[in-house]
Amino acid sequence: MPAFRYRGKYLVSFGAAKAHVSLFVMRGAAMKMLEEELHGYDTSNTVIRFTPDRPLPTPIVEKIVKLRIEEIDAHQGD
Repeated sequence: MPAFRYRGKYLVSFGAAKAHVSLFVMRGAAMKMLEEELHGYDTSNTVIRFTPDRPLPTPIVEKIVKLRIEEIDAHQGD
């Protein structure tokens, strides 16, 4: 599964299945923090599933990536 890394940690990754595309948030609080904005999307603890005809909006993806960067930076010494 393709993944983006930041400072050696997994930032986000993505995958595709027959019926949907997935954005994996990996870990952290981003999913909980964006719960309202993700309403209507199929989500679980660390994944957002969407279809090509109803893609995940760019501003939400940007927020997720920024939150993950902040989380990684906050735990850099861990």
